Amino acid sequence: MNLPKYFFISVILSYSCFVGFLQFWGIVFTITTTLVAIFKREPDDNEETEGIIDTYKLLVKIVRLPAVISLISILLTAKVMQSILKKHAVSSKLILVQ
Repeated sequence: MNLPKYFFISVILSYSCFVGFLQFWGIVFTITTTLVAIFKREPDDNEETEGIIDTYKLLVKIVRLPAVISLISILLTAKVMQSILKKHAVSSKLILVQ
């Protein structure tokens, strides 16, 4: 009857390993972000927006970029396919239960 004892020990060890993993990468992320904020300088762009209309014009220019268009289409298509597959899985479970 040592199985529960070993099970709880393995769960505790895997949890502590996971917590250590998250702490390590949290510290690395914080240090990296701080160093980038200190040493990285933004270039001075002359493309400043004057008002809200100019801001929306800039937004339209960005949305019309080919990379943004493909990203939007991929994200929208993925959600549609996910909902279709979820609906199919639920209906097949109902058929199996009855």
